[in-house]
Amino acid sequence: MDLVDDEIYQLVNRAKGILSDIARAGEARIQSEKSQANARGAENWKGSLAKREEKRIETVLLGKAEQQEKLSKNQQQLADVQAQYLEARAAADKVDREAEKREKHERKRRKREHKSRSTMSIHELISLVPSERSDIYRHPIDWDYVLS
Repeated sequence: MDLVDDEIYQLVNRAKGILSDIARAGEARIQSEKSQANARGAENWKGSLAKREEKRIETVLLGKAEQQEKLSKNQQQLADVQAQYLEARAAADKVDREAEKREKHERKRRKREHKSRSTMSIHELISLVPSERSDIYRHPIDWDYVLS
């Protein structure tokens, strides 16, 4: 997300720099044409200069429109990336919460298993004895396999 912000910031600064360079070049061109016109003694430099300046302004405005279009496109991409980031973050948070719940449950289970039998209540001790419903009675032990 920061890369997109940096890229947009760089594009905006580059556009500002280009516009200021164009303005400086235009002023230098005006001064150059004025000095040339004064040297030739021509009075019609204003008309040709105005046409050139008008053309330059039109070019600058077209460039600004293109830059604005790129900027809006980049802003849309930034919004899309931010939305994707938020979705991914929410999913990651959900996974983290679920993992934390499982881990907490596992810690409780291990704590229960490691509890000393001497401190266990009668109900806890009885719960350790296999009941008729437990798997040990459903799947009898193959003693030949175990003893071999």
